[in-house]
Amino acid sequence: MREEDRIREHIERLSTRDEVETATLVRRISRACWPGGLGDRMEPSASRWLQRWRPARAAAPVPSCSCAVGHCAVCN
Repeated sequence: MREEDRIREHIERLSTRDEVETATLVRRISRACWPGGLGDRMEPSASRWLQRWRPARAAAPVPSCSCAVGHCAVCN
């Protein structure tokens, strides 16, 4: 089977999935990734760091767009 066909088949399967199937999949992934529940990977030091963290500001102002259609590197 070609890769493109596999992708199409996968998209079709996902588009027909109902809420129950989606919820079941989420539970299966959660059990496999976090067997101890949501607190399984809670690191107190990481939580404190995230509470203090703020995104850094840009060092210089972002240049304004000068293109006519808005598809330059600044716009994108």
